[in-house]
Amino acid sequence: MLLIFLMYAISATTFLLGKQLLLYSSPLFLVGLRTGIAGLLLLLMVLCTNKQLLLKFRKFLLPCAAIAFYSFYLSNTLKFWALQHISAINAMLISVSEPLFAMILAYCMFHEQMSLKKLIGLICCMSSGFMLANNGLFLSNICRADFSFVSTIILCVATCASAYGALLMRKIIRDADAPPIIINGLSMAIAGIFALSSCYFEPVSCTVTSETIMPFAGNLMLMIVLSNIIAYSLYGQLLKQYSVLLISCGSFVKPIFTIFYKAIWLHELIPWYTSYAGFLLLFGLAIIYSDEYVPATVII
Repeated sequence: MLLIFLMYAISATTFLLGKQLLLYSSPLFLVGLRTGIAGLLLLLMVLCTNKQLLLKFRKFLLPCAAIAFYSFYLSNTLKFWALQHISAINAMLISVSEPLFAMILAYCMFHEQMSLKKLIGLICCMSSGFMLANNGLFLSNICRADFSFVSTIILCVATCASAYGALLMRKIIRDADAPPIIINGLSMAIAGIFALSSCYFEPVSCTVTSETIMPFAGNLMLMIVLSNIIAYSLYGQLLKQYSVLLISCGSFVKPIFTIFYKAIWLHELIPWYTSYAGFLLLFGLAIIYSDEYVPATVII
């Protein structure tokens, strides 16, 4: 399970990079550029290291198109649109509930077991997520949340699309024995084409000038290497061992790492609630992990 923490620790380093890049580009353009370049780089790595894997491109093309559509394009497009018309508390409530959507979809569509231990662990992890996203508070601000019906439905659809895409990826990697690098490369390349094509309908997609092109390109490539290549490669490997529920619950460790990074680089104080949220998260993850872990049998 340490690889889950490592993946989100690497992914959390891209928080400040993303804030800088969004100053010069729209979210949709940034998603398209990131995923498109990362996908092409992963496919180029396959071409240079193992050309025999190229024979599997046609076999996994349609599944990867579905993953690209749900995980990258639909979820991000709807999420960015909804965030423009929804309160921060409402967005927090729905984003924290992503593991719950993953658990329900896994049970209804893929017939995965839903146990009491997983449910208890999920509640602990989601409570940690509520605390982190709401600055240590829980019910007080949530009760005052201003819900917008249309935006809430759209954000729920975006969250479901992200969870469904992750479940599709896990099924392909585990059941069809698909190489994660092929799945990630094809999915990102297709998602990049989708997103960049949609930028045609945006009034302004990018405001990079000749003075800002070099720092923009440098930050973009650093984000691609850290997040899209290293972190997503780890994600593909983790899907072979763990459920989407456990991995998505582990995502709540990402804001904790972000808090520590901001304390180190920006000299910000660590909030008081971080330790409580971290304890709840570790406790919930341990419960879910104990339900999934099957010790190896010793043959004498």
